[in-house]
Amino acid sequence: MSGRAIVDPGGQSERTRLSWNRTGLALAANAALLVHTQGGSLARHVPSLLMLLVAFGCFLFASRRYRRINAAVRDGRPVTSIAHVRVLAALSVLPAIIALVSVLT
Repeated sequence: MSGRAIVDPGGQSERTRLSWNRTGLALAANAALLVHTQGGSLARHVPSLLMLLVAFGCFLFASRRYRRINAAVRDGRPVTSIAHVRVLAALSVLPAIIALVSVLT
């Protein structure tokens, strides 16, 4: 080892980041499927574009949260934040709402 201390010996924050990346990839794949199945006008592709935005949000959230958690653990600060919980809730609920709207329209 190069003299650096292991900050997260179990790799929980890294596994969480990878999980969010997989979620973003799955959402992007679902958006591609929506584009493929929705024909016609641009208005029919709005759910697909929204799903892509949520997928991009998952990627951003994963990388930012990973860096913040590692910095907090390194500095001995608490890692939880109400703002992160709210973003997590939004990123969890939005795909379901978008999919429901897409199916109903």
